[in-house]
Formats: sequence, structure tokens, C-alpha cells
Amino acid sequence: MSETRTALKELLKALKTDRDELRVQMQLGANELKEELKNEWEVTERGWGTLREKLREAGASISENAGDIGDELGEFSEQAREVGEKAAAEIRDGYQRVRSLLKRNK
Repeated sequence: MSETRTALKELLKALKTDRDELRVQMQLGANELKEELKNEWEVTERGWGTLREKLREAGASISENAGDIGDELGEFSEQAREVGEKAAAEIRDGYQRVRSLLKRNK
């Protein structure tokens, strides 16, 4: 497995762990959640879905075109990693905002 793919998998795993933990916290405090928290969660969830879909598409594209793109594969992998890391950072920031709102709401 390429270094880029491994790094992206680890990044997704960490984000999924954060997501799962926050989901539980939100369910436990659902009666007291403010609209701001719900909105932040929804925005971040859309980002999560978009990131996963883009990575799936990129993986499918690489698999389908591996023979055709040859030397460009390394460049594409680097671009995919950069896009994935940027999107993951935005999602991580969103989860941090949700976490902060949960703490403030206690």
C-alpha cells in the first residue's frame, strides 16, 4: 500500500473515531442541544461525506487508469493526499467546534 494511501486511511480512521465519540456525546445531551450545535454538526457531516466520496472516486480512478497514467500516478497521489489532508483538517476543525459547543452546553 502506498504511503499516501496509508496516511489517508489513518487520517480517516482518526476522524471517524472523533465523529463516533461526538455522536455519542450529542445523543446523551440531545435534549439540551442548541440550534448552533446542530447546524455545526450538519455542516461537518456534509464535509465528512464529501471527503469519503472524493477519496472513493480517486481510488476508483486510480484503479481504472493505472496503466494509462504511468508517471502521473505519483503526482496524482500527492494531489489526492493534499486535498484529503485539507478536507480532513476542515472536518477536524468542525468536530472541534462541536466539541467546544458541547462543553459550553453542559
